[in-house]
Amino acid sequence: MGPVGSTTSKLAAAVIDAAPDLAKGAGGPLVKAVQEQLVNAGEKLKVDGDFGDETTAAVKSFQAKNGLKVDGKVGDETLTALLGVKGAGTGEKPVAKFDLTKELASPDSELSVAIGMAEGTRTADGGKTPAYAGHQDPGNKANNKGTFSYQGESKNAREADQKQLESMRKFRPQYEEACRKAGIDPGNKLVAAACFDLYNQAPEAATGKGGLLEQLPALAKKGLTEENFAKARKESFFDPATGKYDTTFGSIKELGQDQARRMSVLAGKVGGGEPTVAAPKSSAPVPAHKRPEEMEKFRNQYEVACRKAGIDPNDKLVKATCYDFYDKYPKATTADGGLLSKLPRVASQGVNAASLTRARLDALAGGEENWRSDHDLLTGQDREMKGVLDKLRRDETVGAPLREYTPASAGKIGFGSQGPEVLQLKKDLKAAGFYNGALNDKMGNDGIAALEKAKAQLGLGGPKDIAGPETLKAISQSTEFPTLHVPVNFLSQLSKGSPRAKSSDCDNACQEMMETAPNPANRVTPRDGNDNVIQCGGGNLKGTKAASDYLFDQLKAGKPVMIGVDYKEGTGKSNVNDIDHYLVVTGSGVDKQGRQYLTFLDPQQPNARLGSDSNTANRLYKEGNEYKQHDVRPGEVPYTLRGVVRNK
Repeated sequence: MGPVGSTTSKLAAAVIDAAPDLAKGAGGPLVKAVQEQLVNAGEKLKVDGDFGDETTAAVKSFQAKNGLKVDGKVGDETLTALLGVKGAGTGEKPVAKFDLTKELASPDSELSVAIGMAEGTRTADGGKTPAYAGHQDPGNKANNKGTFSYQGESKNAREADQKQLESMRKFRPQYEEACRKAGIDPGNKLVAAACFDLYNQAPEAATGKGGLLEQLPALAKKGLTEENFAKARKESFFDPATGKYDTTFGSIKELGQDQARRMSVLAGKVGGGEPTVAAPKSSAPVPAHKRPEEMEKFRNQYEVACRKAGIDPNDKLVKATCYDFYDKYPKATTADGGLLSKLPRVASQGVNAASLTRARLDALAGGEENWRSDHDLLTGQDREMKGVLDKLRRDETVGAPLREYTPASAGKIGFGSQGPEVLQLKKDLKAAGFYNGALNDKMGNDGIAALEKAKAQLGLGGPKDIAGPETLKAISQSTEFPTLHVPVNFLSQLSKGSPRAKSSDCDNACQEMMETAPNPANRVTPRDGNDNVIQCGGGNLKGTKAASDYLFDQLKAGKPVMIGVDYKEGTGKSNVNDIDHYLVVTGSGVDKQGRQYLTFLDPQQPNARLGSDSNTANRLYKEGNEYKQHDVRPGEVPYTLRGVVRNK
């Protein structure tokens, strides 16, 4: 695949003239672009331009994860959702491509204005702040002029802009070469803004040893996101020759805060991430408040924060301020030290525009000492808060309506319920893998969210946010079989399988999958030797309990487990309890029929669609003392668990 955005840029051109729906049997560049976006969204499929069974399965998986109609077809809604996908790291908006020749020709281009906003000399609409004409650099005390805070000889701000644009044009070939080596499209707006802004601020940090350009290959792997660029830019100031950060800031923390602030400003102006995707003419980027799943999560966070602070979540000013801030700076809203964490102080100071503006500034800058002298941040937040107040004066609806909970009648648990029965329910939800919050005796947003998840997965009826006797009993029983999942990538042992393992032996393929799990914390190696196989099944009650206990202990610790299964008559070649084949168990759960199961990866399959744990056929269901596969293709013999291999 070429640089990021090389094919997805074709998506917009093709979309305009394309038929309304893409489905099985379709082919061509649009299908290929859709496949790439599916891969960016985390789906496993081959990018070949043919809409076959594998692509249909990937589309259905994407639709299910994003609350869309699951039909395997790419219609308007699915295509719009795919256009918002950001590849390796998710940003906030689809980002178009820069024409750098045009952008570096004028101080009024989008890129120039974005850099000026980071400098505090320009406004989002292209206007000029008082600092544009000239101001003293807070670091080296030099006289700055123009959009880029140019410090060299110049008659006026206009001449200063032209001189700095010339310097950035000279930087362009070095930047483009570094992008190409990293497999990144040089026109990616966020990448260009991050690199040219740092070159403008501190040229050596961009081009020097360990500088931002040298970090681009690593960023391409981690994800081209605002957060990753902020961290990389801070590290660009580290001088390996001295072992120190070369900066005029008073501390490394202040340096990091400045880079985070600048990246927030840049991303807010040009967009927040990868890949370079142009939306069709009839489709505009979807605002945060119109993304239902994301906003449902934020609504819960907002309500919890308000109640902890003793603030009414329906307070119009607080709600408008928080939703506006989240739409622009999601990380600075919900992270530790973010706006929601500042609400208790707002409550103590009095809920008004001034206290909320201070809270917004603190969330962006990390404290008053960091924003008191920051002209562009002060003016920017003042302008944004005026916009919030204008909306309130016009009585515009801000954010989604706060959720209405079903009142809990006697003997049932709902939002606001309190007592020992609530504590027990939370313990059961946690043991079953549905809840990760605090264990207390009051039912709040987090508890209700876990209850709704449990009722949906267990197929329980009644109001989704109410737990009656039958629900409590079902959840309690499900604790015996928790919902767990360890992410592991599929590999095929077959010579023509894709993706292919190094070995054609099933046990070696299983070991490779376990040792190359995406998260290093989940990687593990199974032990060698028959003595390390816990034999089970076939009437061996003691062995089955020991195998089951070990398996769940490992899954709860985030470790996959290799297991042996029987599916042929006679004794398998391993000579251990009739084991014929090895699989990798990655999780467990309970389906809507109440059946308990283990999920597995099967290296005997030719591709991820058939061999991954997302295939519902790859489940071993608990039947008394046995674990057996239910859904098999015609002519196949179901797997039966016969052994669990201990990990090292």
